Amino acid sequence: NPNKAKAFQLLVYAYIYLKNNPQYSDREVIAGNFSFKNLKEGLLTVAKSINRKKETIIINKAVLNNVEEIIAEVIDKIMNEDFTKTTEISRCKYCDYRSICNR
Repeated sequence: NPNKAKAFQLLVYAYIYLKNNPQYSDREVIAGNFSFKNLKEGLLTVAKSINRKKETIIINKAVLNNVEEIIAEVIDKIMNEDFTKTTEISRCKYCDYRSICNR
């Protein structure tokens, strides 16, 4: 879901950190960032909506396993699905990969 890309990115950072620092893998942690536009809000944590109320996601082994599964699915999709060029050439203007498409 593109609307949740930033949250997923933070979860991937947590996943990578915890995989590289196994001494912390048994701890429950949270992921978040600070918005320079809204510093007064403090740490904006990765959260999910439950009954219209946002609850911070506690990153534990189950969450890490879920993130790992999603990463594997994304990599599989990249490696095994056909690539289709966009029909909107304007999107290619700043694309780092436009030379591959000859655009």
